[in-house]
Amino acid sequence: MLLAEAAGKEFALIDDKYLKPLRNSVAHTILKPDESELKADDALDLEKINRWLSIAKCIARQLLLNDFSAELS
Repeated sequence: MLLAEAAGKEFALIDDKYLKPLRNSVAHTILKPDESELKADDALDLEKINRWLSIAKCIARQLLLNDFSAELS
């Protein structure tokens, strides 16, 4: 399922606006658990991550195909 926020947007915009802030929140949670922005047992926080996971996988696959298409054929 494609999220409305991602539909028709360039990968760079999706990354800058949605994925990087989420990645930074996850990283801060791991590196500074006392000051964490996300909670592993909080359903809303897990939903934030799961919501963007399929989009992140699709972008990663496409970037790999773009960069390594010769090796895959």
